[in-house]
Amino acid sequence: MVKKLRENGTGRLPISLQKRKTEHFTASANDAFAVIRITARDNTEECCREVLNYLCELLEQEDFPRSYAVEFKGPEKSYLPITGLPKKGVNQLFACAVQYPGLHSLMERYARLAMRQYEQYTNLSDEQCALPGSFAVFALGMLGQEWRQLVWDYLDLCDDEHSHLQEKFLREYVKQFGFTADTVPMFVRGVLSMQNMKYSKDYAAWMANVESLDALLEAKIHLSEIVPSGFSSDEDDDDEEDEEPAEESKASPEEVLQYAWETVC
Repeated sequence: MVKKLRENGTGRLPISLQKRKTEHFTASANDAFAVIRITARDNTEECCREVLNYLCELLEQEDFPRSYAVEFKGPEKSYLPITGLPKKGVNQLFACAVQYPGLHSLMERYARLAMRQYEQYTNLSDEQCALPGSFAVFALGMLGQEWRQLVWDYLDLCDDEHSHLQEKFLREYVKQFGFTADTVPMFVRGVLSMQNMKYSKDYAAWMANVESLDALLEAKIHLSEIVPSGFSSDEDDDDEEDEEPAEESKASPEEVLQYAWETVC
């Protein structure tokens, strides 16, 4: 039974998804072990298109695990220009795909199929834990504000207890685009999407201008619209650990927002 599971998974996946071979790539998917293996023969747009379509077809299968590993090998080892991201095959895949504007909508389709709260890429270390779809979102997010909604939705789904890879993206994001009325809400949302985001003197330096500080104050006014849906205060977390939490100790919405603002500051 174990041998069969290793070779073919559960058998519920269509044969065309269990194994696929084209002129541009070969791939296999095992739903029992939640592993997708892809080897690309070239870095052309058509190759990336076929690979992305294959990934989307897999994730459209209701029974395919939502936490999984993507083991990708391509002819060139180039990665997204974001310091600190793990140099894994999935990084390499989206660094290649994002070069082709014709694939951007397909990358978004993959990201939206992949993004599921509390799920993760299983072949990344705990320190580099990331929501499936992260690398596609990072690649598109660095292109500019046209992908703002995708990044916004992604940050809402990040598991603040385990997911920290978005910190690497956020730093590069504000370094490239600055702290503006468009980027400050995204940065604030990102800070609140994880625990203990590292402080950097660069952030203070980059924000030391009237436009950026005005944008930060504007974000404070609209904080309730920015805070990720899963965010809670320490008091709420303490309540969850209590066997019989006292109703009076539950933080009010105003207290949660106050705690969120202190976290941002």
